[in-house]
Amino acid sequence: MCQPETAKADTEDAIAEMRKLLDTSLQEICDEELESFLSMHRKDVSAAVKAVETAAAWKRDNPVSILDVSAFYRAPPGAKHPSGCCVVLENPETGDCARDLMGNPIVVVIGGFFHGNKHEINQQMLYALQRVAAYSKSGKALSVIEVQPRTKQDTSCFRFPDAASRSAFDVAKRFFPGSQTGAIHFCGLPRYVAAGFSMCASFLDFDRLQLKPNFNHLSKYINKENMLKEWGGTLEFDLDKYVEWRAREENVPLEMLCPRGLGRPYHSTDNIITASTLLEHTEVIFQGIVQKQGSGIGFLSSRKWKTKLLVAVPKSLYYFDSTQVDEKNKATRMIALDDTSSVELMNDSGNTFRVHAEGRNFDFQAETADLATQWKESIKQAIGKL
Repeated sequence: MCQPETAKADTEDAIAEMRKLLDTSLQEICDEELESFLSMHRKDVSAAVKAVETAAAWKRDNPVSILDVSAFYRAPPGAKHPSGCCVVLENPETGDCARDLMGNPIVVVIGGFFHGNKHEINQQMLYALQRVAAYSKSGKALSVIEVQPRTKQDTSCFRFPDAASRSAFDVAKRFFPGSQTGAIHFCGLPRYVAAGFSMCASFLDFDRLQLKPNFNHLSKYINKENMLKEWGGTLEFDLDKYVEWRAREENVPLEMLCPRGLGRPYHSTDNIITASTLLEHTEVIFQGIVQKQGSGIGFLSSRKWKTKLLVAVPKSLYYFDSTQVDEKNKATRMIALDDTSSVELMNDSGNTFRVHAEGRNFDFQAETADLATQWKESIKQAIGKL
């Protein structure tokens, strides 16, 4: 077994090697953050460097400010708290944030989870992780998920992770790997759900994941001064004032923010996009009928080719099970495109093209080789590589 001193020296050497390979513009990244990428890629220096470069490019191309998320930080009409938002417990007066007993920033998810469409959820995740990074070199934080609404007037959007939510998790994992080491406390779960998860303790990392029916256990991890009153502590946190403070810090005019009391309510249909809505209200780069091969992943999945309506828009691909353009035809999936995405024509068939995105491959088949080439160029444009 590798001794701690030897492991530390090996890590330091690997980080030094990473710095030799990184561009000058990326030298400001701290050692703790580089180490998180190195750990994610199992000490493979080349892979870690590539991941750092990709993450830096993605963050540069996807700027986010309090303006982009303020509607989710405000309570919607008739409610006292947001329907779902993720916020670092920052203190404008001290210039610091609430921290757990290990010194990690504390993040609260009010109302169960993020909500909105896929792009909006990714923006919320990105903004929260950026704020964590302001107080944690590694990106590690303690997160408390408030599963239940705080009052009867509030709504919780806690739900089984959907495609949009999983995309946000992917953003965290790929571009903020240090965030994957922080503890997550789900508080307010029904007792039978918490008990069910507890039976799986041997399969889950309970040092990181806690599933509880209330907030009582948090005193083991957070002192009362850093614990919200809603959790049994003494800390008061005014979310409306926080939003306005962040706006001033980021030079965002207050009048541009979502007004108090007019926040975005949670709708379970936020991520349902119809073919007619997409084509009428979005900049469409290319559209057409294609064949898509099944992934073969999952109990009911197969590798069969099925007819789809495929639509390329900036930074996304949508496909629909029906080829009809109407309000009844709902998107089966949105594929997020970023700088790590690519598209290529397959050698074995002139009219088949493969899209690599979200960490996997999607195979499509056009009617002709010329159409496949058009799809390739259009998807490259959607990615932003033309």
